[in-house]
Amino acid sequence: MRLRLAGAAVLVLVLGASCSGKPHEPAATVAPECTRNGVCDDGIFCNGEERCEDGQCVAGEPVNCDDGIACTADSCDETTWTCDHTAPDADHDGHADASCLDAHGRPLGDDCDDEDPTRYPGAQEVCDPDGVDEDCDPSTVGDLDADGDGAISSACCNVTPESRQCGTDCDDSNPAIYPGAPEVCDGLDNNCDGRIDEGVELVLYRDADGDGYGTDDSTLHACTKVSGYATQDGDCDDTDPSIHPGAPESCDLPAVDRDCDGVKNDFPGGCSCKTGSTRACPLPGACSKGVLTCEKGTWTACSITPVAETCNGIDDDCDGQIDNDVTIDCYEDADGDGYAAAGAKPKALCPAGSGDGCPKGYTATAPAPGSIDCAPSDADVSPGAPELCNGKDDNCDGSIDEGLPLVRRYIDADGDGHPGTAVERCADDPTSFGSGDDCMDDNALVYPGQAGVFSTPACGHGFVACALSDDDWRCKPEGTDDCTADLDAALWDYDCNGMDTGVPLVTDPCLSGGTCGDGCGPSGFTATGAGTPSCGSMQTYQVCRCLGAQGGGCTGSTEARAYPCN
Repeated sequence: MRLRLAGAAVLVLVLGASCSGKPHEPAATVAPECTRNGVCDDGIFCNGEERCEDGQCVAGEPVNCDDGIACTADSCDETTWTCDHTAPDADHDGHADASCLDAHGRPLGDDCDDEDPTRYPGAQEVCDPDGVDEDCDPSTVGDLDADGDGAISSACCNVTPESRQCGTDCDDSNPAIYPGAPEVCDGLDNNCDGRIDEGVELVLYRDADGDGYGTDDSTLHACTKVSGYATQDGDCDDTDPSIHPGAPESCDLPAVDRDCDGVKNDFPGGCSCKTGSTRACPLPGACSKGVLTCEKGTWTACSITPVAETCNGIDDDCDGQIDNDVTIDCYEDADGDGYAAAGAKPKALCPAGSGDGCPKGYTATAPAPGSIDCAPSDADVSPGAPELCNGKDDNCDGSIDEGLPLVRRYIDADGDGHPGTAVERCADDPTSFGSGDDCMDDNALVYPGQAGVFSTPACGHGFVACALSDDDWRCKPEGTDDCTADLDAALWDYDCNGMDTGVPLVTDPCLSGGTCGDGCGPSGFTATGAGTPSCGSMQTYQVCRCLGAQGGGCTGSTEARAYPCN
């Protein structure tokens, strides 16, 4: 607190006439320290407002910053003349505790777990079995997508007291299974909606008499037709194949309901007639070309009677359906390997009389699990095909080159045309090489035959070179500042010949053939010294400059530069 006096205390000393005998004046008079509050202000906010009382400056009461919230740290900020109320950051991750609330119930921080320094907004979300929310965002659960179908695995979860949120891929090992995938009849939940084969499986009805119609008191669900079952129900007599929905009615006695419509002998046009008369047969299909003759007042059967249905494009049994129950289900098989693609729909075709009964370009094998062609345009790839060493999933089991003997091979990880990373592959793997010669396969500038000149050594992907000294270069992680002796050494051997080769110092004049160019060293410099220094050591170079019509020349300017190597 700074105190200011309104005026100096004045001591007035009046000397009496010691010899004259005159009386003395008062010895001294003291002026007041202050006359108003403003002069007592010490310019400091947090210690309170000073005031003037009875001519004296009195200290103020310190500013009370207590907000009444137990979890906050309250302090007075002298720079802003305000009170600060901060939530704790117990785990020192730079994020305050979100469970600390203000007077209105709003979080003062954003850290969902202030006891764990690995959990805070912006942290890397990890797919973990414990359901830990690393980034304090329940909607992000990690990025595990093992099958590459764009959906996160349902094994990745975030569990909070209020909710459990997980990835949406119910089978992260199968790229054909994910939310929104087309449902196919394969015994799997393709679209991850919790249901299997919904909307695509067949409902089959027991068909004891084999007339193509069954009864709904015995049903089953399947992806393909099953012998002894029909895809249509409504058979009112499953012991007589001539009785079923759509069957031709007759004028038989005793009367029979052959078409299962609830009316017996409802022959088209009725059964009564004038003996000896004729008319066209009212039945569909082949029977429609026949005639009816009236005998004893009742129509006899058509002159062309229904026969067993054959696959010929004709309604032989005169039930209004062509080739019913004589076709076979076939699936498109473009590459002719006997298997169809996932989701292929069946087509009712006439048997071809050879192989599996389906005509060329089709197969009778339904695309069920274990029988799906994963490469519909490649005849060499199908379920059951032998697995070869060719970088392909020949047998459609989801694995590539599995079960084959493995040998050491090499891949070109940095794409510089030279393999150098050892892998275990089968002997003829087309994606790898039998030998490797790249001494740093995560840096595309390092490879055998590299003829470039470099003034800093090489480091692998994610690292940069830093110099501890002229002769000691290390590789530090990108984005960091510390260059320490415990880091891996940087590599000068850019051409992978096992040697660090220095570039001879250029001592020729900058003039070369009357033009600027060849005599200059790297980047327009020429060395002033001689010999072969160590790679990366600092050397003095003169600046080369073109001197107009006179050609090149070395200026008097010098610069320290790292000695380059190749």
